[in-house]
Amino acid sequence: MLFAQLSSPSDVAPSWPLPIKAARFSATTVRNAVIWQLLQAQLRHFIQDRTQLDLAALLQTLIDDYHDLATDITFRGPPSLVNFGRPLGLKRVITNLVDNAIHYGIAPEIELQHTQNEVVIRVLDRGPGIAAEYREGVCLPFYRLESSRNKSTGGVGLGLSTARAIVLEHGGTLTLAERQGGGLEAVVVLPV
Repeated sequence: MLFAQLSSPSDVAPSWPLPIKAARFSATTVRNAVIWQLLQAQLRHFIQDRTQLDLAALLQTLIDDYHDLATDITFRGPPSLVNFGRPLGLKRVITNLVDNAIHYGIAPEIELQHTQNEVVIRVLDRGPGIAAEYREGVCLPFYRLESSRNKSTGGVGLGLSTARAIVLEHGGTLTLAERQGGGLEAVVVLPV
């Protein structure tokens, strides 16, 4: 079962936790249930009531925080864009994507766009990117691309899976794509 399809504990185990004495679990069901429980534990910190927030201001605040750490990030987007969401969760999503752009690429950028039906946030870099066959896999818990990832970064492979779970909880999508001219483009699409 793809992680992107998981939306509730019932997707991995119908009435988790089941009584052990009466249950016969497949390895996949148990693995998915454990992954769901780990993600739920991480997400509890970011779950809050939806509120009106200025996404442009949130992104500018993050960019200022990185600037204070001597990392420059280019921003393209409107000076203000009000939408509904969970600020802590969205901040975690963008922080994870920007951290990845900084650690695995160069020249990080954030783009913010608004259409009538959706808000699009793009986090871009000019790094090696991720081959098409691995882009969904890296969004699964504990999945790392060892050949292109530095083990000294301390990651265990939960960042993108947590980010995707938060975006899904907002009713949106998180996808990874090759950036034109080289690099990675992480695209967060949120409903208006």
